[in-house]
Amino acid sequence: MAQGARHFVVDLEGCPAMDSTFMGTLTGIAVRLMEHPGGRLQVVNANARNRDLLVNLGLDNIFEVDHDGSAWREERAMVRATLTEAVASGERGEEGAGAEVDRRECLIEAHENLCEAHEANRPKFRDVLDCLKRERESQPA
Repeated sequence: MAQGARHFVVDLEGCPAMDSTFMGTLTGIAVRLMEHPGGRLQVVNANARNRDLLVNLGLDNIFEVDHDGSAWREERAMVRATLTEAVASGERGEEGAGAEVDRRECLIEAHENLCEAHEANRPKFRDVLDCLKRERESQPA
């Protein structure tokens, strides 16, 4: 995003299940993308369980969900081939600022994203947020 990309595609083909932190992080990305003309996030290859999670949390209103797996087939094949080559050659991504981000703050932000995305999510994640915030408050600054 910092380099100007405004359209992201997340391929869940190898993702049997998602947790709320991952979904909240995707939601935060999608919301930030929507602040820019043409900005959007698409999710492809979500299995039935993941599609149900996205729909039940109202996230299918925040980003596009490819329900039949037909979107971006050729591009996904090219990316998969490139990633396979990188893994085989031992290439590693650079560790950036994300490695320094406080885990708890990421968890709080992700769950707040879910609550802001769909009002019905507030009671689902209230206890998680309360616990994380109490934990944060109990830590010395």
